[in-house]
Amino acid sequence: MYKNGSLPVVLPEEQIAVLIEDAKAGKDLAVDLPMQVVRRDNGDEFSFDVDGFRKHCLVNGLDEISLTLEHEAEIKQYETKRSQVWPWLDGKQYRAKKLGTQKSAPTSTDW
Repeated sequence: MYKNGSLPVVLPEEQIAVLIEDAKAGKDLAVDLPMQVVRRDNGDEFSFDVDGFRKHCLVNGLDEISLTLEHEAEIKQYETKRSQVWPWLDGKQYRAKKLGTQKSAPTSTDW
């Protein structure tokens, strides 16, 4: 559920019944994720638990790609070191340098 930006909120049945009645009456309800409460039109609040990491991702609009990009500098640093220490892991680029050839035009299998 979290991957599509949905927040599953678990509340006791009594509180859910109250919220259903508010919704049927057309009253406003608000979910305050940072405060972890469902707020009724009259100001009453029902608190709920949510995993801290999931909360961080939802509040900041982060998905798996953006979480990875938060570490872009460290990834680039690692890749530079890897190329220096284990150049053969660079695949075709290493072979081209070793044989003194130009890198060929990319093909559909070049990743």
